[in-house]
Amino acid sequence: MYSTNGKLSPPAAENIIVSLRAGTPNINSIIHINVDIEARKAWLDDVKRDLDKYIMNGYSKVRFIKGDYGVGKTHSMSLIMHYARENNYAVSYISADQVRLNRYDEIFSAIVRNLEIKGRKDNTLKHLFDNFVIKARRELESRHGLNDQDFIVSETKKRISEFVENMQKTTYDFKNAMLNYMFNFLEMPSGKDWQTDNENVLRWFSGIKVPLKDLKELRIYSLNDKDNSRDSIKSLADIIVNFGFNGMVIVIDEAEQVLYQSTNAAKMANNNVRHILDSVDGGGETHYAERCYILVASTAEMMSNPEKGFKSYTALWDRIGSVLNEPQFAEFINPRSIIIDLDHHKAKVTQADLKKIIDNIIKIHAIAYEWEPEKVINEKIIEGITKKAFDMLKRNSPLRSPVKMIIEILDLTNNDNSFIKKFDPSGYVFKPERQNYSKWDD
Repeated sequence: MYSTNGKLSPPAAENIIVSLRAGTPNINSIIHINVDIEARKAWLDDVKRDLDKYIMNGYSKVRFIKGDYGVGKTHSMSLIMHYARENNYAVSYISADQVRLNRYDEIFSAIVRNLEIKGRKDNTLKHLFDNFVIKARRELESRHGLNDQDFIVSETKKRISEFVENMQKTTYDFKNAMLNYMFNFLEMPSGKDWQTDNENVLRWFSGIKVPLKDLKELRIYSLNDKDNSRDSIKSLADIIVNFGFNGMVIVIDEAEQVLYQSTNAAKMANNNVRHILDSVDGGGETHYAERCYILVASTAEMMSNPEKGFKSYTALWDRIGSVLNEPQFAEFINPRSIIIDLDHHKAKVTQADLKKIIDNIIKIHAIAYEWEPEKVINEKIIEGITKKAFDMLKRNSPLRSPVKMIIEILDLTNNDNSFIKKFDPSGYVFKPERQNYSKWDD
């Protein structure tokens, strides 16, 4: 029977198959079916080096991932995000098919809302704030006992204040927001509605509008909006680092959604992306975020479109134009390039790569449903399936289409062994998938 050296239990394997069958692979699916393609591995290794050597030492960087629909941009970013989480980074993923890039408040809100750390996928900032207070109080109680709670609360407040004041790149508004939240959570004062205050703090942190009157009572004097974008990203990264993480990784996926919006919405979206990128690497300024890494993924058209793409916005085009326009570089893979080019001919999935992916899926399916596919699915059949799957890729099918086909074949064969004897891969009707685009308001 197929095995993966005991790394997968049947329920865990089935969870992977379920996600692949639905066309929405989770990170566990991606890790277990992933096959190293030399060019892609070179880029991934350099991203790992960025995180291990460069970002961790106080610097920040912006990179772009270029690739056509279905070529594996999200797959590559999932591997990067997994590595980052496992190596003590906070990670946030936003996709332009769910977040309108022409609305800065929505972008920043999504960055905070989707912030993940190892073992924690939601309410991450609240979790960090609460845990700091709980841990500080418990340490003092274990040292001094439980009798004098006034002393414990006073000393805990001192620790909170020292912790927050040591944040060098966090603005006063962010510091005051944290102090208000943590003091309220510590004291839970009966004389005021501290729960509402703390909800307002978390809403403000997320870029959600809060009445100015309520903010002033919390000693917060500015809105967390585009005008303060540099301070917002810089402060968020600083807070994450001070909580003991190596840094923050932000991934912006499907930026090509901008091309299908109005001219005005596209201009606003590119302006917002520019503000976020400049807040990370300075954009020529010195007051940038520390230990922050941003990846922006899009199609080639988004990068070079002169009307709505990055080329239409000088501040973005200046970052990438020289790389895209130099034909002498086109033949070679540069692992350190600002653009990770998944459209490069050396980065394409080959038929041999696809065969390895199919073998991995068969192994996982065998574990999930505790059967022995090798007894009925021989190498000749697998080669035929691989050939058909590769033909689908050559016709610009996203990888998930042949993956779903393979799982359906395995499901049917597992239920009735006679199916595979009758199945003709060459007769499989390929149903092309198209990327969906959402329309934003101006």
